[in-house]
Amino acid sequence: MRKRIWFFLIVALFSNICRATGTPIFGVWEQLVVASTNSKDKPMRRDFLFVDKPVVHQEIFSGISNAYNGPICCLKVDNATPISLEDLISKYRWAPDDIEHLKSIKGWRYIYEAIVVDKAQQNNNMRELVSMTGHMGDLSPFSSGLISGDEGDVKMARGKLTINGAESYFSSSYDENLNVMKYNFDYKGRRLSFSEKSFPVE
Repeated sequence: MRKRIWFFLIVALFSNICRATGTPIFGVWEQLVVASTNSKDKPMRRDFLFVDKPVVHQEIFSGISNAYNGPICCLKVDNATPISLEDLISKYRWAPDDIEHLKSIKGWRYIYEAIVVDKAQQNNNMRELVSMTGHMGDLSPFSSGLISGDEGDVKMARGKLTINGAESYFSSSYDENLNVMKYNFDYKGRRLSFSEKSFPVE
């Protein structure tokens, strides 16, 4: 019994070390109001992560946006099985604009469904976002850059981004000619770019 306990402790410690020293996962967070196709559930806000690397186990993510001073913490992926874009589109009832938007997202390799962590685990930025988008009938979408990790891993203050203690870089910019929002990351010399078309202005 003791050998088994020590084995699991060692595995857990090794997993945490790998998580702390490994390269973070980057991407785009999309929050949209949709309903399942196979139920009579009312539409609700759901969170989808379009990322560059696979999730191995349960993973915590933070949104990152120039509109917020600090990360938007946190989102949680419980199911490490990615979903294809085709399956995602067939799983929910989408407005035509939503489908067009999903197909416009560039730079990702994997898609995961996530949930916002419990209120007690949210930071002020996430509580503010939840409060802003929590009104009945609010169908407004939300999107931002995305980095794996919580507030202890991802820090952003006055435009300066730090990931796992390493000085990093993030920028977002809107290209009016292409109607595209771009998200750029630089972590230890690794540069990644993601983009998405903006929704039509109502």
